[in-house]
Amino acid sequence: MAVADVRMLIPDLAQYDRVSEVADGLTYDFRTMYPIVAASAKAYVNAVLQVLGVAYTLDEDLGVSTFVVAPEDGSTVSHTYQHTILSDAQITAFLALEGNDTRLATAMSLETIASSEVLVQKVIKIMDLSTDGARVSAELRARAQALRDAVAGSGAFGWAEVPMDQFAYREKLLRDAGAGPD
Repeated sequence: MAVADVRMLIPDLAQYDRVSEVADGLTYDFRTMYPIVAASAKAYVNAVLQVLGVAYTLDEDLGVSTFVVAPEDGSTVSHTYQHTILSDAQITAFLALEGNDTRLATAMSLETIASSEVLVQKVIKIMDLSTDGARVSAELRARAQALRDAVAGSGAFGWAEVPMDQFAYREKLLRDAGAGPD
């Protein structure tokens, strides 16, 4: 449950994606966005669904599918899948490093994403669209610091056992993280 809590606070919810390319008859490995949500991945060759474990294998963490037989030259290889920013293994490691404190693990996750944003996005302007990796990174780091400050200022008691629906639970997580409505 803690991994899902961290994903909800980041937010790092799975995004649907699709990628297609034309095979050259020699290539066995095909790359997608990663990490992939394993249960969501499907591979097609010329619109025919391929069987995972029979026709190809999948490395979810790297987003690479490896075909047993290279698809024929000129055939279309397509993948549909969901991907996240961080893998479950990464979030689990952050939780372990931070003593299973959801807010501290979320702060570490945000700092990791911020580092990536500043390195990858930089400042890009294309027609009417623009990104500013440094600004996004600064905002993510500020949110991470707010989470760390909230943990440092909290008392001995964290959570009480209160039954609530998913919406109320998400609002509580956001409020405790300092990002939700008061």
